Amino acid sequence: MEPNEWGRETGQGAGREGVVAPDSGRRPLNSDIIGGALGLALAGLFWLAREQWSFWSAVFPNLTLGILAALSLGLVIKGFLKPEMLVLLSEGNRVRILVTAVVLLLWAFGIRTLGTLLSSGVAFYGLTLYLASAGQRIRLVDAFKWLLVVIVEIGALYLIFSRVLGVSLPRGIWL
Repeated sequence: MEPNEWGRETGQGAGREGVVAPDSGRRPLNSDIIGGALGLALAGLFWLAREQWSFWSAVFPNLTLGILAALSLGLVIKGFLKPEMLVLLSEGNRVRILVTAVVLLLWAFGIRTLGTLLSSGVAFYGLTLYLASAGQRIRLVDAFKWLLVVIVEIGALYLIFSRVLGVSLPRGIWL
């Protein structure tokens, strides 16, 4: 038997269900199965929300969804064969994790109303400023640099998807 990161014994005979983080009182969960199930659910949700595209427009999204589903299924299988037991949300700032998740959900739902460019710009620039403020005071020159980076990245992705791959992105109220 060998001690795990919490000082408890693991290995033959220790059992996965007996390991508890001493300071939190919460039990570790099989993060592989949870992550894989969430990935499968997300792939299924996006699969059902697909639109009728031309063959070439659908190649990239369908391929991405297929890869996501395959990797998620692999993670679920790994969770049964060799599980990774973790106390969820034991690392990092829980408020930042929650805010990031909420902003990304709002961004996903806001694309149809606001359009791809506007919703992406607001969401990702806002997240950049929010997450950067955790470790430093934001200077105006840095905020301006990050704005330029966000504009270039979103613009490049928009052009690649709309012009090169032929995917029609939601225009919303503004482009």
